[in-house]
Amino acid sequence: MEKRLSEICYGCEACKEMCQQKCITYKEDQYGFRYAFIDSDKCINCNLCKKVCIAECINKVKFNSPLRTYAVLAKNKDILKGCASGGAATVLVYTVLKVYKGVVYGSAVKDGKFFHCRIDDEKAIDIIKGSKYVQSSLENIFSRIKNDLNQELMCLFIGTPCQVFAVQLYFNNPDNLICVSFPCGGVSSDKFLYEETKSKGKIDRVIFRNRRKAVLHAIDKNSKELFYKLREESVFWFAYDLKYSIRQECRECQFSQDKRIEDITIGDFWGYNNDNIFDKNEVKKGISFLAYNTPKGEMLFHRASEFFIQEGVDYKKICEWNPRLRITINNQKIFSKTKYECFRKLYPLLGIDRTILLLDGIRFNWNLFKAYVKYRILKREYR
Repeated sequence: MEKRLSEICYGCEACKEMCQQKCITYKEDQYGFRYAFIDSDKCINCNLCKKVCIAECINKVKFNSPLRTYAVLAKNKDILKGCASGGAATVLVYTVLKVYKGVVYGSAVKDGKFFHCRIDDEKAIDIIKGSKYVQSSLENIFSRIKNDLNQELMCLFIGTPCQVFAVQLYFNNPDNLICVSFPCGGVSSDKFLYEETKSKGKIDRVIFRNRRKAVLHAIDKNSKELFYKLREESVFWFAYDLKYSIRQECRECQFSQDKRIEDITIGDFWGYNNDNIFDKNEVKKGISFLAYNTPKGEMLFHRASEFFIQEGVDYKKICEWNPRLRITINNQKIFSKTKYECFRKLYPLLGIDRTILLLDGIRFNWNLFKAYVKYRILKREYR
């Protein structure tokens, strides 16, 4: 008989890979999020799954205060193409592949599926470039990382804080595993994305943000455009921005704080205004922040620093501009618990379009009007 493995599940899939009896499977709920189920008839109660379960081990988290924090921008303009801000992640990936001859695990899209993949070639960097707001599957990733670690390769893992914790739990955080994460605003599911784009199974690349604006831009494997909308026009973006569409566990995420579990924290540095170090136009397009939190993170940063324009900054300033480094989603002013629960009740009945119009139609239509004024009347660049 199958039953939910745990009431709280982050969907990391570590338990499934750890189980020797192969009695754990993952199933999607009505919102598209994957949850662990266990076949109690096959289970021998070895509890190996609990040793790598985020919910079971959350009290074992070792948080670190950042050792040093920087504003960074990739020197190479080609690296910045396709990046959401200053190219911090791409430079770290490039350093591991080029300098350390290692491997990198990051989120990608193929045949409409969001998943973590392994790359070992600089030419493949574009596959994992760009911000993702949809939860990425870690299926079969743990066994691949294990093989690389056993071969003493330098492994760079980039993911959400909960995914990072799952990987650290699974491998006991060895010296040749470096984890990178970011201030996470919660994850949505691909079900909401495909409902708006109507292109399930066809998407090979999704651009959620570039260095100029947030968009929803879906492309197939032949580089043909499948869908394009601005943030203000998209119901997917609207539901994500107001946190209606995030995974339930994200609301009280233990990792939404200034102390971090990853070796290196990266993200957008909104509010940065020093154009003495950086080109003024580049500052307008977006600068990244980078904080190293462990000696492993410090080592990688110093090897990568030759590829950055950088300036040391106060971490408190970054936290001021980024609520994800200070408070949980439940405590953010923009979040309404009542509307979140209403969304979860209405969505299975009405779908995302009608649910948003019923819950927040006035605000959404106001967004559409602002987009019309900005890009039709004022004739700003639409793309």
